[in-house]
Amino acid sequence: MKNSIKLLWTIFGIGLSVSIIRLLSGGGGSGIGNFVDTIHYMSIILFSITLFVLILDFKQLKSSISIWVFIIISSPFTFLYLYNMGFDKVVETTTPSEFKINTLSGHQYSYDSLKLTQLVDSLIQVR
Repeated sequence: MKNSIKLLWTIFGIGLSVSIIRLLSGGGGSGIGNFVDTIHYMSIILFSITLFVLILDFKQLKSSISIWVFIIISSPFTFLYLYNMGFDKVVETTTPSEFKINTLSGHQYSYDSLKLTQLVDSLIQVR
């Protein structure tokens, strides 16, 4: 029982220290993102191991406050991370036919450019 609680405190301490190191060493504003990512990963690992330890030795650990504190601390981050995991996927869309670019033939392009130059020239003559 004491060894499992020491293991959980060790994992919590290592995860917190690694996340603080990543916060301080992130350059160009990436430190906060690294900190949050490390906290998410640490909470997933801590939540998984806490549940595993609790299942193995429930009779002795059900009265331990540390186990329940670890579950309460790590479960929101874990569930939030697992909930938002699928939203990073790229959505494939198809462009409607009215927005597709119609390719012009060489004849149509030269006719349109000649018409535009005539309109610009007429505007210049009016001024």
